[in-house]
Amino acid sequence: RSYLIQSEEILINNQAEKIFPNTGFMAELSFKQGLGENSKIDAVIPKIRFDQLDKSMFVEGTDDVYTTISFGLNFQINSNFLLSLDHNWINEKNFSLDNNRMVARVSANF
Repeated sequence: RSYLIQSEEILINNQAEKIFPNTGFMAELSFKQGLGENSKIDAVIPKIRFDQLDKSMFVEGTDDVYTTISFGLNFQINSNFLLSLDHNWINEKNFSLDNNRMVARVSANF
């Protein structure tokens, strides 16, 4: 799956307010690996994801580039329960932040 991401960043101080529109592209590739009838987990779904945003393409005077690479696993316990674990490595070209992260999600249908 893939999609276009649009958001805005607002920077405010005592003298001014700047609004920077952000546009990026996300692409994700995954496949379902069944584990068989004897397993308590229906399937394991590995994922890889890449996001990139080049602000100079959309906002004159900015040249920061954000890149995110994510690897993850979805554990499909049954058709109604999914556990998702992802690790994100995030790189900023000019304004480096220490914001790599591990994300855990649980989804359930009732």
